Amino acid sequence: MQALVHNESLEADLLRYAVYKIREACRKAQQNPDPKKEYHSVLYLDASAWLHVDRSQLFSGQDKDSVDKPILEMDKNVDKIMIPMCHGAGLGSHCTLLIFYFKEKRFVHYNSLKSGKHTYEKSAKKMADRCLDPINNFLVQ
Repeated sequence: MQALVHNESLEADLLRYAVYKIREACRKAQQNPDPKKEYHSVLYLDASAWLHVDRSQLFSGQDKDSVDKPILEMDKNVDKIMIPMCHGAGLGSHCTLLIFYFKEKRFVHYNSLKSGKHTYEKSAKKMADRCLDPINNFLVQ
């Protein structure tokens, strides 16, 4: 049980599953759109992207596949990039969300906790800085 509680890979898999369910719901909505709703095109980076950036010494070069490649290959009509970020592992872990809005050309970090805010904001800045080059390269394509 202890191994499962402190298993970062399992946490990433659970987050991937949640994103999969969101994508499935979006796909179904595209097939039968509700005229009363406004739809946005969104790029979801894989949950492992933050792990690859935060621990780049362990995951040498994998951030190119999890960050650069999806951004550079996304559709031109994408409105925002959603980046889930898991901090820590096991019972003490906390997830936040970093979103890049193309219209405003800015990042917004969503965090439901007030404690540890400085640490999470610092992590969000690190991830935003890492994403800037591929975003700028995408915009000039």
